[in-house]
Amino acid sequence: MIYSAFGSNRQGVMALLLLPAMALAICSYFFSAPDAQLLSGPLFSLLHEFIHVYPIAGIAINTLAMLSGALLVNIIFNRHEYASRENYFPSLVYFLFCASDLSNFYLNPLILANFFALLGIRRLLAVYRLSSPTFMMFDSGVFLALAVLIFPPFIILLPLLWVGLFRLRSFDLREWLLPMAGFLTPLAYAVAGYWWFGTLPDLLKFFEFEGGLLHAPEAGAIGYLFYVAVALLTLLGLGQFIADMGISTVHRKNSKAVFMWYAVFSLLVFIYCLGLSVNERRLYLLLAPSVAIFMGIFFSGSRRVNLLKACMYAWLFIAAWQIWQHSGT
Repeated sequence: MIYSAFGSNRQGVMALLLLPAMALAICSYFFSAPDAQLLSGPLFSLLHEFIHVYPIAGIAINTLAMLSGALLVNIIFNRHEYASRENYFPSLVYFLFCASDLSNFYLNPLILANFFALLGIRRLLAVYRLSSPTFMMFDSGVFLALAVLIFPPFIILLPLLWVGLFRLRSFDLREWLLPMAGFLTPLAYAVAGYWWFGTLPDLLKFFEFEGGLLHAPEAGAIGYLFYVAVALLTLLGLGQFIADMGISTVHRKNSKAVFMWYAVFSLLVFIYCLGLSVNERRLYLLLAPSVAIFMGIFFSGSRRVNLLKACMYAWLFIAAWQIWQHSGT
C-alpha cells in the first residue's frame, strides 16, 4: 500500500507524511533531548537564542523545515523528470532519513540549511530557457547565502551557482554576476549587524582540524544496518541516474548534471566537516537530498517491481526500528 501510494502521481500523497511527522515530533519532545549546536552559523545562533527556551516552538519550526525539504526534493525530482514517471518516493526517503534520530526534530542547523540550499537549487534549475531569469539567479544566490549563515561550511556549494549557469544558459556576464550579488546581499546585512553591535562571530571552529576523518555516527547494530542499507540503495539509484543521462533530453541531461554536481559538492562539505575538531554527529543530514533523489530513482524503477517493493519495505522496517531504538535510548 505504501509503495503504490508514494509510487503514484497523486499530489495529495504528500499529506500522508503529516501525521507521522506530528507523532514523531511529539515523541521527540518526550523521548529525546536536543544536541549541542556545535557547527551552527550566526543566523542560526540568533534564532536559537530566542527559541531554545521554547523547545516546542523549535520542534515545530524544524518539523516544518523537514517537511518543506521533503516537498522541495520531490518538486525538483518530478519537475525535471529525473525518473520515467512522477512519484513521491524522494519525499518519503528524505523524511524518514531525517527522522531516523528523534533528536533531529529539535531546532537543527543542518535541516534548516538543507531547506534553503534546496530553495536555491530549485531557483537555479528553473533558469533553463527563461527569457528573463534575473530574479531566479538573484534568488538562488540569496538562498544559498542564508544556508551559509545557518551552516557556514555550505560555502563550498557556492561554485554550484556558476556550474548550473554553465550547464543551463549560454554565457552572459550580467547573468553570471547576479548570483554573486544575491549571495552577497544577506552577508552584507550580517556584517552590518555585527559592526553595529560591535561583535564578531566565532568562526575559528570551522578551520580547526583534528588531522583525520575520525567522527562516526553513534549507532548500534541496527543503526549501522540502517546506514549500510541507505548507502547500498543510494549507490544503486545513483548508477541508474547516471545510466539514464545518456538517453535523456537535453534539458533533463543538463538538470541531472547540475544535481550531480550538487551531490558532489555536498559530499565535499560532509568530508570537510568530518575532518574538523568539532564532533558533529549529525553530519549525515548533509547528504539527505542526494540520498532522497537517488533512492527515489531506485524505488521508481519499472523492472522487477516485486523486488523493488521488497527492498523498500525492508528499508522501511529498518528505518522504523532505528527510530524506535533512538526513542528507547
